[in-house]
Amino acid sequence: MHDAILPVTLLGQDAVLRAPAKPVERGQNVTELANAMRKSMRAHDGIGIAAPQVGEGLRMFLIDRNLFPEGIREMLQSDVFINPTLKRKGFKREKMEEGCLSIPGVFGEVSRAFKVTLKAFDTEWKPMTITAEGLLARVFQHEVDHLNATLFVDRAERGSLHKLTDDETLRPWSIEEVEQR
Repeated sequence: MHDAILPVTLLGQDAVLRAPAKPVERGQNVTELANAMRKSMRAHDGIGIAAPQVGEGLRMFLIDRNLFPEGIREMLQSDVFINPTLKRKGFKREKMEEGCLSIPGVFGEVSRAFKVTLKAFDTEWKPMTITAEGLLARVFQHEVDHLNATLFVDRAERGSLHKLTDDETLRPWSIEEVEQR
């Protein structure tokens, strides 16, 4: 069913991106979906991908562990996170530019918690708890947002959204323009 690379759902193309994802039922086999999502994420040069981004309204996301330093890779028992819950740790926030596979070429400044704790299950339903900071914490927050029907453009600083063109000239985008794409 999910052998091929799945197309990434684009903003404005499918309501699944704007609907809260449903929990994966305990025991439900999502290995095939995870494998297809992994292929799609890598084919589109993503650091993470959530099930709604491939048209599946399930509370599940993946990250590309290979894009993180060895120490971080070692602390991750899986690259698949099922039914995740997220808790912020502390008040420190960090602002960084973000993009999204579902809104290609658009970037914006997003302020997120610097440190978070994520609880989730892997594909064999083993529980995991990971306290992350920096880029991994940001990716966790971005992907969990997808599961809650929130996109980075909803959190981006006003006026910071821009589209990279072939000549990399920046042009500010409004939320309304992004929504119409």
